[in-house]
Amino acid sequence: MARPPAAACRLCAAALRPRHGPVELAPAAARQAPTPAQQRPAFSANGASSVSSCPHTALQGTASTLTRAEVRGGGKKPFAQKGTGQARRGSSRSPLVVGGGVAFGPKPRDWSIKMNKKERRLAMATALQTAAASMTVVDDLTAEAFPERKTKAVADALARWGVADGEHALLITSASVPTVADSARNIGALVHSTVAALSVYDVLRADKLVVEASAVAWLNNWFGSEGEAWK
Repeated sequence: MARPPAAACRLCAAALRPRHGPVELAPAAARQAPTPAQQRPAFSANGASSVSSCPHTALQGTASTLTRAEVRGGGKKPFAQKGTGQARRGSSRSPLVVGGGVAFGPKPRDWSIKMNKKERRLAMATALQTAAASMTVVDDLTAEAFPERKTKAVADALARWGVADGEHALLITSASVPTVADSARNIGALVHSTVAALSVYDVLRADKLVVEASAVAWLNNWFGSEGEAWK
């Protein structure tokens, strides 16, 4: 297996670590070995490129400095060309002078990385297949099961689902439930996401994935071998 390209930040590089071989994206009870036609490599250049465009590298690009032409003043020659004993100087806004412009300083730029739609979908499908062995499928999380906004309720549920203390977990739901979202956001090692807002970085970063049954059905219908993503 070819080594994936280096990620753009150390957190991305930590997430890009081989963990499991390609397996079917299905609940554990119904999981079967994939056919050769359905197998995809655990990592690909598309997956690495998608992770390299994660929020840690999506810089604002607003850093800006003034060049010697943009700094106010400096039009007058500060002192005579000869006779002072100093190096000749034509402007007080040279990069060599305190208060002058900046040579080769940062300017506003766009740090985003363009990826084709099918490349992004392939990266997500590959990441899900890679992490399927550490996936736990649970019943749908409803407002009735979590009637109140309590961090302890989600923490106890994670413990029942096999997520140990200190493990990075990703909770994937088919839709956003306000009580679940508010209760989960106070747990530092937990990321809650809906299937519509799923990130390749979050999938590869997580040690355990907890997925609703309806979310698994949606992912299979979209990213499966005959899914809508490939049509």
